[in-house]
Amino acid sequence: MLLLAIAVTIIVAFQRMHVPTSLGYLLAGVIVGPLPWGRSLTASRSMPLAEFGIVFLLFTIGLNFSLPQIHALRNVVLGLGTAQIVLTTTLVGVVAWLPACRRQRRL
Repeated sequence: MLLLAIAVTIIVAFQRMHVPTSLGYLLAGVIVGPLPWGRSLTASRSMPLAEFGIVFLLFTIGLNFSLPQIHALRNVVLGLGTAQIVLTTTLVGVVAWLPACRRQRRL
């Protein structure tokens, strides 16, 4: 019930601000979820809700975009998606590599 109340409150606020409701659902999940600032759900209890949330998110994205819009944005999506994957992989690799490099210098 807490998740529903928070989601409805956020969605109504986002609709009044003309912000996509998909972001409101994501915010509700962050607030209620098992992360450090989430207070009500544990990971085991929230897993079924998370799976439904992903399905509903994809459904909402499908409702917001038509096939011609997705086809027109394919170059942007592929370019930015590829750039995000490359940059994230590089950043995580560097962060993981630095402690190992420091340990090896001490030896």
